[in-house]
Amino acid sequence: MKLISSTGPTLFRVVPLLPWVYRDQADFGRVNGAKGLARMLSPEEAGLARAQQRRYRRAQSPRIQDILRQAIEFKGRLAAAPGLTRDALAHEVGIDPSHLTRLLRLADLAPEIQGHILALPPTAGRGLLTERRLRAIARIADPGEQLHRFRQLLRTPLRAPASPLNFVHPQPQPCVARIGA
Repeated sequence: MKLISSTGPTLFRVVPLLPWVYRDQADFGRVNGAKGLARMLSPEEAGLARAQQRRYRRAQSPRIQDILRQAIEFKGRLAAAPGLTRDALAHEVGIDPSHLTRLLRLADLAPEIQGHILALPPTAGRGLLTERRLRAIARIADPGEQLHRFRQLLRTPLRAPASPLNFVHPQPQPCVARIGA
């Protein structure tokens, strides 16, 4: 109810307010923005915004699976063509020859390790197994030792990178000097 003057400041009449409800037929997509602020966007814009944000990333096959498949393919190409050298293959593919060598070492991993990598489920983020973490295992010639080191790798947790927030400074030790000893 709202009071509205009809003729002057002294006389008032009561005018009921109608319960108006505005409805919009357009669809909107809610996207979490910076600092926890929600943004209302059109569905197309919301889809583009979500594609750029890590929190909305869809689960994909781990990158190490693609790298291992590529390494196996390169090893097969080198075995199939006896005249093909590593340098020629690297230049043909467009990668550095040293990187090709690292990839070919991954193809020499034990079959159990390769099977485990190829059976990994899709993930939304970076997984535990990366090319860099598998390089040391790939250098080992013995498949049994490779498997042992791989199991150790699976048991070790990922560590957060050192940053000013989680870096613990060592306590200063007292300096003890012996004079005349």
